[in-house]
Amino acid sequence: MRFFGLAVVVAATAFSGARAATAQVVVPPRGEGTVSVVVESYRHTGHFDKDGNKTYNTSTETQTLIGHLDFGVTNSIGLAVSLPFIASKYTGPPTYIVPPGIVTHAGPLDNGQYHYAFQDVHFEVRRMFVTGPVAIAPLIGAGFPTHDYETEGESAPGRHRNELQVGVGASTAMVPRTEINARYAYTTLERVNGFPYTASLVDVHADVSATSRIGIQGLAGLQIGHKRPTTQELLPIWPTHDRYINASELSIGGGVSWSLTRTTDVHVFGLTTVWGNHGAHIARTVAVAVSKTFGDSLGGFGRD
Repeated sequence: MRFFGLAVVVAATAFSGARAATAQVVVPPRGEGTVSVVVESYRHTGHFDKDGNKTYNTSTETQTLIGHLDFGVTNSIGLAVSLPFIASKYTGPPTYIVPPGIVTHAGPLDNGQYHYAFQDVHFEVRRMFVTGPVAIAPLIGAGFPTHDYETEGESAPGRHRNELQVGVGASTAMVPRTEINARYAYTTLERVNGFPYTASLVDVHADVSATSRIGIQGLAGLQIGHKRPTTQELLPIWPTHDRYINASELSIGGGVSWSLTRTTDVHVFGLTTVWGNHGAHIARTVAVAVSKTFGDSLGGFGRD
């Protein structure tokens, strides 16, 4: 179950700068939780245009360190907090074309060097209900920029827009040796220059226990962009157009997890964007994560 939260954290960062890091469905017992550290390598080599065609016009490499805490406030109410630290480097040309033929110049940070910054801190509260073999958890989350970082260019650390999410997650282990988790969230970002941003986010994860210590995972993440500005509306402020991209995209992947001890797990997984439009990245992500559970029943910060 801990792996699901980590996988969605990484998927959140990989799929879109506006996508909030989120927690698992099941709430830890009161006073217990999991601290996780995720190291992610993300590379995009172009974009999907508004019709879903691939355009290899630019590229960026991003390394991310994500701290994540999932804590049981009560036995049914959980709180998740996460914060990414972004190191991004532009590797494309100084000038490139965005369909249908817009000449675009690299941003102020797009000089071929890594630039470092904290991105947005994310909070999520969920309330778990158990109905037979299924756990259901309505959720509400919010994200806030940590500081006034750069938003122009491909290697900008984020969009610098406040975010609100509402949704629901579900988890079941009815299939032998398998846990299936799903999450839906409707997200909206604050309007900037009058432009809206709303999207639906769907994440699905299956975890198969290969042995008592090894798990095999399958991951899928879908974002459906709803409200977005048109290209014509963005032309007067085109240098900052990345801040307003609201893509639709599908990413799939998988991974392996190892339980090193009763309280410590290691995870390795990857994701690839297989479909997209309206500026979605043609991207691949590889990540390694370590999670540590803590709490009174585990002897403070974990008793191995």
